[in-house]
Amino acid sequence: MVHHDLSRIPKRSHIPRCITMSCLASALIIICDSPATGQSEQPISGRVVLKSGGTLAGKITEGKNPDNGRAYVTVIKNDGSVIKLDRSRLVRKVELPNSISIEYQQQAAKAQSADDHRNLLNWCLEQPRGKRLFQSEIELHANHILQSLPDDKQARKVLGFEREDGAWIQKDQFFGEHGYTRDGTSWTPIRAAQMEDRQNQVDETIADRKASLRKWQRAVRRNEASFDDLTKALLKFSDQYSLPLIEAAATRENNPDIRAVMLEGIGSQTGTSAMRKLVKFAMEDPDDFVRERALTLLGQPHYDAQAASHAFAEFFASKKNVDIQRAAHAIGELGGTSLIGELIEVLVTTHTEKNPNALGPGRLNPTFTRDGGAGLATGGGPQTITITRQNDRVLNALRVLTDQNLDFDVDQWRQWNIKSNTHHSISVRAD
Repeated sequence: MVHHDLSRIPKRSHIPRCITMSCLASALIIICDSPATGQSEQPISGRVVLKSGGTLAGKITEGKNPDNGRAYVTVIKNDGSVIKLDRSRLVRKVELPNSISIEYQQQAAKAQSADDHRNLLNWCLEQPRGKRLFQSEIELHANHILQSLPDDKQARKVLGFEREDGAWIQKDQFFGEHGYTRDGTSWTPIRAAQMEDRQNQVDETIADRKASLRKWQRAVRRNEASFDDLTKALLKFSDQYSLPLIEAAATRENNPDIRAVMLEGIGSQTGTSAMRKLVKFAMEDPDDFVRERALTLLGQPHYDAQAASHAFAEFFASKKNVDIQRAAHAIGELGGTSLIGELIEVLVTTHTEKNPNALGPGRLNPTFTRDGGAGLATGGGPQTITITRQNDRVLNALRVLTDQNLDFDVDQWRQWNIKSNTHHSISVRAD
């Protein structure tokens, strides 16, 4: 058994917090009042990081025990006490200054005058990566110079001062007062930096919504949930950021039932963007059920029915009769009373359409004469025909919105509309 001379342990105040009595009893630490023998180097200021997480700072030497060859580290603390540590058992690392730092410390210890501090300032600036490695020292020496020479240009520049109207102003203050913020080594308008931060946040949010939508689509493909559950899951991440993503996914989706579910995500959002996306599906989707579902969602209280009706009325300029019919039906369903005049003008429309009986150029067309003869004629002829159509869905919308039934008589509808919107305010009373 190894016996320890505990009389050599200094007072408790000399023992670092990280060193416990159990460590002392293990014979891995020896605390003494004078440097240990066997040390081959001059003590250098530094610190020792212990495996326990603590640190010891002071004059440090390293060596080996000549008796057993074990490496040790000796720390001479500022209070004069000496701590000897087993290198392999207790020490995580020893942090000693490099030769450049030692050179600086030797020069800094002698600095007194402004010229001494200028020499040290220049020495720090000349070192490789000196502005970064010796940043605090550079600022220290520049401030020492300014104590004696307040208008010293070099010291002012080093500390970030610029001349403005004959006075020294620090760059941070100057650019800050003019609406700029530091961006590394340059300056960026605060508004631009805020917009960039906002865009980065938006990009991150959109990426999150893309991931949520992909996960939802996987669940759809694997039939992992009912349509009700799929709807609830979709609504959890439906917001302004996911709107264009859901729209694009619904446009690509071949299953009309799933498209209808996706419309629930769009219809859960307020605003013009969501409204117009539903108008698009109500007009262009190839499936009747999906179109009707989009129209039903547009009837929700958080949408302006008149604004939606005006969005449908834009399709009255279409060359396709089917667009006019669908738009009129939607306006009637939404109660778009402000568009009665526009509906009257598309009650009967004329369209130029492809001639279904026309033959392509160069094709042969069989012909027959009255006397029973037959022959072949070269194809061609009119490729388009002009058709005037009475639009029944427009008429139905007018009936719903006006409680009138004037059939397809456009002139009567126009007269009725003029009368219903003419208000006489002139009084002919004699009293």
